[in-house]
Amino acid sequence: ARWDAKDPEVLQAMKKFADLTVQARAAMEAHEHAKLCDLMDENFATRRGLYGDACLGANNLRMVEICQLHGAAVKFPGSGGAVLGL
Repeated sequence: ARWDAKDPEVLQAMKKFADLTVQARAAMEAHEHAKLCDLMDENFATRRGLYGDACLGANNLRMVEICQLHGAAVKFPGSGGAVLGL
């Protein structure tokens, strides 16, 4: 609904996700693991800011918290229910 309404916050976030993807590919190709971790964290922060904690869900946020407590970069690989940590 927000995409169809051309919500500026959503449009900006989608552009950011696309840019993060390009940067992540470059980081992987260059074996820049620390940069990739930073990009993963930025991806999650962008998603969290866009959708909010209520939408992401307490269980999903708990998985992220556990990963972060152990020093892992983390993001959702899809719509929730799993996390990808590095």
